[in-house]
Amino acid sequence: MQESNFDLNANIEEYLINCGWYKGRKTDIEHTVEAWKADKYKIFNSAIVFVQSFNGLNIAHEAYRGKEKDFSYFNSIKATEGIDPAWIIEEYSLKAGSDLLPIGFGYSEHLTYFIDPSFKFYGGYDDYFCKIGDSVNSFFNNIFYEKNFIQL
Repeated sequence: MQESNFDLNANIEEYLINCGWYKGRKTDIEHTVEAWKADKYKIFNSAIVFVQSFNGLNIAHEAYRGKEKDFSYFNSIKATEGIDPAWIIEEYSLKAGSDLLPIGFGYSEHLTYFIDPSFKFYGGYDDYFCKIGDSVNSFFNNIFYEKNFIQL
């Protein structure tokens, strides 16, 4: 999947553009890959493509409950440093049925966001683990608007 094939609908694309994202955005993620390798994660292409496009964005959106503002931070290094990789491998990856990589966090910095090799997205906070989206578009749609997180 290339950055131009995220299949973002017009609302999501406009929202992201207003937050500093643009088509073709490609950040240097060498330090992110090093952090993942240091924690012995399996690295896969979907994570590389996503992080190159969205890493470094801090996106304001409505809180999970209520109309107050909250933020999602796409800082893969901070997300990686803030969580025990053994917990991801032994707990979250088993629930997801796939390898996962941390890509950011949100909701008062409590929920860590993860991506799997097929561009499915998840969130985890201690014992709570949920599926957030089956695609880049549904991931952002659920964070920005729908809040349809499916607990696993």
